[in-house]
Amino acid sequence: INAGYFGVNENRVEVKVFPNPTNGHLTVEAEGIEEIKVVGILGQILMTENYSKENNVSLNLSELKPALYLLEIRTAKGKTVKLVSVDK
Repeated sequence: INAGYFGVNENRVEVKVFPNPTNGHLTVEAEGIEEIKVVGILGQILMTENYSKENNVSLNLSELKPALYLLEIRTAKGKTVKLVSVDK
């Protein structure tokens, strides 16, 4: 069981996020990506991107201030949350 910021996920979702820390350009790899939300550490949703079951997506976070952010990644198999550091 994965316990994440947004709750408990009983499905194991394999997700790679790199590079982390990032200077603003981020790659997310997972099977069947449907949605990615970028969430500030205080819970505010800063960006939502929808996808058609992609396996590899690029995110441009260069407009965000240097800080820690949560990526909520929803795939066909469930949700997971990753912590990402934006550095400039």
